[in-house]
Amino acid sequence: MDKKLHCEQTMKLLKVARCSNMIDIIFVDDDPAILSSLKRSSRMMREKWSCDFANGPEKALEKVSSKNYDLIISDMRMPTMDGATLLNKIKQISPQTVRFILSGQSARSSLLRSLNNAHQYLSKPFNFDELGVEIERTFEFQNSLNDSSLKNLLTEMDTLPRLSANYDELTEKLNKDDGNIDEISKIVSQDIGMTAKILQVVNSSYFGGSGKICSPVKAAKILGLDLIKEMVFNFHVFKKHEANVDEDILKNIWKESINVGNLSSHLAKEFGMNQDLQETTQTAGFLQKVGLVILATGFPGQYQEIAARSNNGSETDPDSELDKFNIDYSILGSCLAGLWGLPESIADVISFHKFPSRSENNSLGPLVFVHIAYAMLERYSLQEDKDWFDCLDYQYLTSVLDLKETKGLITKGETWIIENI
Repeated sequence: MDKKLHCEQTMKLLKVARCSNMIDIIFVDDDPAILSSLKRSSRMMREKWSCDFANGPEKALEKVSSKNYDLIISDMRMPTMDGATLLNKIKQISPQTVRFILSGQSARSSLLRSLNNAHQYLSKPFNFDELGVEIERTFEFQNSLNDSSLKNLLTEMDTLPRLSANYDELTEKLNKDDGNIDEISKIVSQDIGMTAKILQVVNSSYFGGSGKICSPVKAAKILGLDLIKEMVFNFHVFKKHEANVDEDILKNIWKESINVGNLSSHLAKEFGMNQDLQETTQTAGFLQKVGLVILATGFPGQYQEIAARSNNGSETDPDSELDKFNIDYSILGSCLAGLWGLPESIADVISFHKFPSRSENNSLGPLVFVHIAYAMLERYSLQEDKDWFDCLDYQYLTSVLDLKETKGLITKGETWIIENI
């Protein structure tokens, strides 16, 4: 398939994704007064949302069994069945339904049980306008997934695979009496699955996140050693990868992702960006191939065939991806970022790191540095002639940087590659 045609098809998918389709939502609470309040508040969204209301978990199960909902938003504390148990049942009978949980701050132990059943964790009381923003963002890219198997894969995916060595090192450090949060946070920051999950948790409103914590190191320190221990040992949030995933493929993706993250943050630092932006850039660069992790996890046999045909065993060429899965991994990754409520600055990079001119963001930020790092490392790994300008989205870069700045970043990137790869 012609690469220009591939780019046009991907742009078309993203435009379709931004179309506003009606979202079918069911709210669940055992308090009639709260349901009445939700009904009143949701009227302002009636042109975008079709809302049902269930008085208690039993009624919710009855409704979900007879209708396909896009989203369920459930209270945690209900007398006959708590929200975590309800969402686990919903996950079994309606795997394509997105699951949000609402909980007061006093129900932490119950909420921890929902970490593998809910996509987002919201605190009570909540601001309805903010809830609306989260819902719209969650479904921003959903229309691009016409394949029901891909939709189910994403909504069923409560965790991403972890490398065995990283998981073993994490549990070893956590089991020590003198466990050190600095050591723990460093391990988390070197694992795609752990990084994505901890950012999902810490950026939720329940855990006090503002949607702007982009560093896995900071995220781990915010949650603290005791809470991470609970998440790992009691609720198995950081479990080992599934046996059907080829760990060698995962290692290749991890290795390339670490390189992109490191080069991206190096370029940001050399350009004089502040520490926070450098950290955001590194995380965004590290997670930009999370869509490949999803494909490798959900379709291990098919993905292994693609990896075997590619030059380096992990970065598949766009033609093979579309032929095999009919989806670009960047779209799949952006859907997960929206579903898990990851920071927009990271989701933007996941979506557009290959073709940033598709983005509406033309400000100097992580997308600039990650795109340059990704494109240069991709060209280097394919052992093609190193005409760096040819592999970059020149239209985008010239809208953000001048020619001298672009050449300077390319020179610094080339030096870094020679010294580190």
